[in-house]
Amino acid sequence: FKKKPFLARCGFEFILASMQKIEELLHASIVQKVMKELENHIGISDETLAEFIIDLKHQSSQIGEFEQKLHDNHAEFEATLVQSLWRMIEAMAPKTSSTAATSHQHTQSGTSDTHPTSIWKAVKGSLYTNENAQKFP
Repeated sequence: FKKKPFLARCGFEFILASMQKIEELLHASIVQKVMKELENHIGISDETLAEFIIDLKHQSSQIGEFEQKLHDNHAEFEATLVQSLWRMIEAMAPKTSSTAATSHQHTQSGTSDTHPTSIWKAVKGSLYTNENAQKFP
């Protein structure tokens, strides 16, 4: 009697629910880090403010745009805080679903990006290599 692979035994719903839980935990972690950064720089640790800042970051494609959105909402943060928040959210935040949809469209049209779409970003020195990409598509 042969055992089925783990993914086949779990079912798609379980895997999808697990992925959603991971994204929720990741988001909660980002919120906590932003709150801690705000507390360190301006002495305010507020979850609603952290959520708002994360949302402004997601609406911005460049750090200058992010800084302008903060300024437009009367958040007069020092440049170092803005840069720190940008880098932190950029590094930790999962890719948005629109990015995944765009990647899916590229795959269907026959073109593909050099890196696969994932909630985890490949960084210099990571395990993402051409050899690994061929071995593990």
